[in-house]
Amino acid sequence: MRHGAGSVASIVSARGAETRAGRGGVLLWRDVRATRRCLGPRSVPGSITRGTFSAEMPLIGRVSSHPWEPRYMPTTIRIARFASPFTSVRGAALFLLLVVLGGPSMLWAQPRPARAGAAQDGDSLLRFIPPSAVVAVASSPRSAMLQPELELLPREVVSAVGMKELGFDPLDVEQVVAFMEAPAEGAVTPGYGTVLRFVKPCPREGLLPMLLTGATPEQLNKRPFYRSQDPALPSVYFLDDRTLVLASDPVLPAMLDHRAEDGPLVALLRPAIGKQLASVAVDIDPLRAMIQGAMGMMPQVPPPLNKFLAIPDLVSKAEFHVAYGRNMAVRLVVHSPDDEAAGRLEGLINEGIELGQQMLIEQISQELGREGDPVEAAMGAYVQRIVGGLATRLKPKRETRRVEIAVESEINMATSGVMVALLLPAVQAAREAARRVQGMNSLKSIALAMYNCHDATGRFPAAASFDADGKPLLSWRVHILPYIEEEALYKEFHLDEPWDSEHNRKLIPRMPRTYASANNPEAAKGMTNYVVLVGEDTVFGSRTGTRFRDITDGTSNTLMTAEVANSKAVVWTKPDDLQVDPSKPLDGLTGLRPGGFNAGMCDGSVRFIAATIDLDLLRALLTKSGGEVVSLP
Repeated sequence: MRHGAGSVASIVSARGAETRAGRGGVLLWRDVRATRRCLGPRSVPGSITRGTFSAEMPLIGRVSSHPWEPRYMPTTIRIARFASPFTSVRGAALFLLLVVLGGPSMLWAQPRPARAGAAQDGDSLLRFIPPSAVVAVASSPRSAMLQPELELLPREVVSAVGMKELGFDPLDVEQVVAFMEAPAEGAVTPGYGTVLRFVKPCPREGLLPMLLTGATPEQLNKRPFYRSQDPALPSVYFLDDRTLVLASDPVLPAMLDHRAEDGPLVALLRPAIGKQLASVAVDIDPLRAMIQGAMGMMPQVPPPLNKFLAIPDLVSKAEFHVAYGRNMAVRLVVHSPDDEAAGRLEGLINEGIELGQQMLIEQISQELGREGDPVEAAMGAYVQRIVGGLATRLKPKRETRRVEIAVESEINMATSGVMVALLLPAVQAAREAARRVQGMNSLKSIALAMYNCHDATGRFPAAASFDADGKPLLSWRVHILPYIEEEALYKEFHLDEPWDSEHNRKLIPRMPRTYASANNPEAAKGMTNYVVLVGEDTVFGSRTGTRFRDITDGTSNTLMTAEVANSKAVVWTKPDDLQVDPSKPLDGLTGLRPGGFNAGMCDGSVRFIAATIDLDLLRALLTKSGGEVVSLP
């Protein structure tokens, strides 16, 4: 049977080979080869003269397979990502206090009785969960957020952030269903899917810019379908005006096949539809072999903990529910294969709670009380009292094969709303820090592509290509596509035509994620903030491309790329970059990030340059052969 380009079956065939190849966690040999020039002597702080190289180049990393990480993940950044706030006992104690005092209720709440069709809508969405799912989630965010008890939560902020980042108001989402399958051998990511049901027609303009940017627009069952070009990101399908489907391509056919019988997780979720804010169900049986394999690779655990290694064998399924009446309540239900296994599991949970309580109290006492400060000692006593109360409330209850833990917070939403307001500045700062790192990752990927291009051609690409009459055609961003794993997109360009020709203009919406800034709402339209610096004696001031030997000031002392303000963003295919004005060298560079801007150096490193930088120093960094002696902080 032949399948057209828009058929469900064609999705699998188009992506199957790439998925089976499995790119997660592999070291790119060409990356190592391309960075060999960069591994020169370490620069000495202080006076830096021309001809020196920086060794602080975290370019060699691994390809990320995580859906929300940048495509190229440097090792140094990945290490930072896994730094845990619980390394500090104070951090663990603070987190525990927030949980006990109602911290989770800042996020979850029990909806009031919804309109008559709400439960039916949620139940109808369950049909999209295939029997092969091992994790499934169902939620009713709108009915919860709009109830009177939650009036002190920052609804305005939720709406504004949603419109800016996602292109829709989260308060318009009536029901959400999501699932994940067990990881297949050799797959980049597990199969997964999400279905969102809105209360009104979902707008397409500016919707999900980080997903639709670079996706290929197609038709599937005569409905809009955006095929993801990144196997780690979902494709987007408009099932109808109010229903949006986000899914990895291999699982989309199973989602749309409503003839399939309900799987075990649907049976666990269906009774909770319309009664809980959020419910999660997990099928342990298909994951058991993987869990046992992972446990077999773990280092030897201390003898007191050996008994707990048997827990996965005592669990077949689990469900977790979040509800809110006057107070927030959570409920964990674990299903065991038989009554005997449930009894053993209950005993192990009780032992684990007691052991964890003892260990946490001991650690907190050592850290908070060792300095002899009476306030520190009082805080330690308070935390011990709270931990003891929590341990009592976590005591499980067993009924045949079911073991249940239920906890209700005694703090209402008035207190939680105030806590959210106090935490918003910290959340905003963390969000900007994450975006700053993402911008640096993009600049590192661009630098690596520049190095690969130089390795292949003997020079960096010119800022633009030109026709026989000297008219600019396409940007350098197009010409390095093969070096950022976008060779297929590169081959679709007519290289002898300008960027805005009838053919090339159609490729603008498919801008790669490397060029998309999370701070720019116009990224979905093909606008990029990543530019090269053009001007007299800059690296990209020549029409023929610069060679390493032309950078006599030293690659570690010469700027190559920058992340500019939204007002200076350009269409990514257009041969348009930041024209440097020596009298105002900061013009266009600041404004995107508080306090400065991200910039890529010619040695491949990326720096955050403060907006207070000495202008003479900045002018020296902009030139490649000015002969200045510079001192970088």
